[in-house]
Amino acid sequence: MDQALQAAIEAVISQTYASAAPPQTEGLYAVWRRIGGEPMEYLDNAEPQVSHALVQVEVWGGDVLQVKEGIHQLAGSLRGHAELVIRPNAGFRDGYDADMKLFSASQDFDVWG
Repeated sequence: MDQALQAAIEAVISQTYASAAPPQTEGLYAVWRRIGGEPMEYLDNAEPQVSHALVQVEVWGGDVLQVKEGIHQLAGSLRGHAELVIRPNAGFRDGYDADMKLFSASQDFDVWG
């Protein structure tokens, strides 16, 4: 699931990082991380055929409108993924980090794969 999700986000925002971006990353970039999910367990203790993750994706950049457009495009693209079922869990949140002097837009997604 992680490799497919990384590739899906990279298809929209080429600078994509799992968990954290390198220091001083410039330009528009995305960071994604697992923040939970439903455990898939079976009574017969068999390996589940489907896994679930709650994933947060943050888009960062120096232009607030570019960041908001980036999260919007990303959400639209992820909804149509060929292998994974990806649905927004809520609307996006925007913010600003004064230390990095960057705008952000983040959204949580339910991901099944």
